[in-house]
Amino acid sequence: MNNEIDTLYEYFEHHLFSADIEDETEERFVIRVIEKYVTSLLRQGFILSDHSDEIRDDLQEEVYGMLKAKTYGYFSIGDFRRAMRQKTN
Repeated sequence: MNNEIDTLYEYFEHHLFSADIEDETEERFVIRVIEKYVTSLLRQGFILSDHSDEIRDDLQEEVYGMLKAKTYGYFSIGDFRRAMRQKTN
């Protein structure tokens, strides 16, 4: 990731493909992606901390939907990650 404004999808993809957490739950995944993204926006001054909770709430459904679409056909995030690693090996 670069120092420019990274998109939510870039944070999503980065965490999905770089994390080695086999037993990560969908809920925990969504929270981690959102926290990383919102923290970046706060640090760069694109949002005010007063509104960060509202933004987190809005992003939760969006990230969950992205995760469902990306991992469709797999039982869990761990299964998806294992399958992706096997494809690259």
